[in-house]
Amino acid sequence: SFHLQLGRLLQTKLFPCIYQQHFFTIANQLARGYKLITEREERIDAMQIFLIAGEKSRAASAFPEAQFFFARGIFLIRDEVDWKDNYRMCVDCYSKAAETAALTGDYEKMDEWLNIVLLRSKELDDQLR
Repeated sequence: SFHLQLGRLLQTKLFPCIYQQHFFTIANQLARGYKLITEREERIDAMQIFLIAGEKSRAASAFPEAQFFFARGIFLIRDEVDWKDNYRMCVDCYSKAAETAALTGDYEKMDEWLNIVLLRSKELDDQLR
């Protein structure tokens, strides 16, 4: 996909000081091609970008956009290894997606994502968040 290639290019070629200025451009381009991200390392990197984009969107009260980014991050979680090696990021994606779904009135998604947090969480604090 053109958008995925553009997101990859921007992600790797921009200087750190410019990267932050164009963070949402990169996140949006990756999000448009997220289904084509298959390599483990790239999936984890994209998950991190989507988590941050979701957090920034939510902080700006852009709840539909936040849910969009959190959902993209969730899609990239594929297996037990992802949960084992990136536990905190996986829990954060699901719990923040559930919170944001509640704020947008999408209670069906909220329930779905909360149930996964309850099933997968290792610590009581993660269940209570």
